[in-house]
Amino acid sequence: MHRATADQPPINTAFVLSCAIAVVLTFMAHESAHWLAGTLLGNRMFLHGNGAGPISRAYLQQWHSTVVDIAGPLFTLAQALAVGLWMRHRYGPDSGARTVLWWFPLLLSALMLRLIAGGLNLMQPQDELRVATDLGWPSYTVVLLICAALAAVTWLTARRYQLSARFTLIGACLVSALLTLWVLGDNWIRQL
Repeated sequence: MHRATADQPPINTAFVLSCAIAVVLTFMAHESAHWLAGTLLGNRMFLHGNGAGPISRAYLQQWHSTVVDIAGPLFTLAQALAVGLWMRHRYGPDSGARTVLWWFPLLLSALMLRLIAGGLNLMQPQDELRVATDLGWPSYTVVLLICAALAAVTWLTARRYQLSARFTLIGACLVSALLTLWVLGDNWIRQL
């Protein structure tokens, strides 16, 4: 494990655990936002670890799909903004490694969830791409807006807490691996 330097938090078991918790919370919040939007629009919805949608496989009205599709990314963005603001107003830049270890992974998981989804658009349209298509916008407009906002919040927070590029990159890679395990695990469980 990576030891903390004088100004960097350690990459240790606590950080890995924090990243795992952040991935689970971020994924479940994102998918729950899809489910809630659909339910509030009157659709009977299903929810699992890597998806939510109408039980009948069709929304009551076509426009419901656009609202449900954007609900997840907007909630993920709201999560990142809330965590970034919480850290900024609750903890000073010198508040120490514990703050970073338990809060920063929530920013990384939000960012990486949407960046990975952006890349997966090459194989199958994801939330933001479907929304852009429904609205008649250029394909990657919504993807870029959401990812840019998430990257900005993550970067500003990393800068405020003087996190090195190395620490942030290791955290992003760890979160990406955990996101992948979550998706694979969810797919495996649903096939049982």
